[in-house]
Amino acid sequence: MIETRAATPDERDELLRLIRGHLGADFESLQGPTGLSWPEFEALYRTRGEVRAIHKDGSVVGYYWIERRGKELHLHAIYVFPPHRGKGVAAAAIRALEREFETQVDAIELGVEETNEKARSLYERLGFQVEGRLVDLGFLLLRKRLGDRAGN
Repeated sequence: MIETRAATPDERDELLRLIRGHLGADFESLQGPTGLSWPEFEALYRTRGEVRAIHKDGSVVGYYWIERRGKELHLHAIYVFPPHRGKGVAAAAIRALEREFETQVDAIELGVEETNEKARSLYERLGFQVEGRLVDLGFLLLRKRLGDRAGN
């Protein structure tokens, strides 16, 4: 069973470092299409949405960053620490988001790198469908409508 809570300032900083580490040199290639420098991305991260820590058995096992956009919830990032991957943590966190927001938003959307087949497979198993492609970024846009409970 997982639980989530608002991330502390140190935890928010840790997720930002993890995002930067994951993107690495790729962030430079994303600058053109997004138009954002790293300081601009960092400012966006610090001012939009909310970061939550994912807990399992009393320990932090990951984080996610979400933002409400009208009647949609955008999942900017989800990060599960490597020792906890493949154990249902991400799926449980996403299902918890669905339960929490099912009466507040019509859909959850997220972007996934086209090359990240494992993540895409997880999202599709949870009922997300590809709704677009961000060619310049190498991302697919996936969305799950929350009124359609068939994916659960």
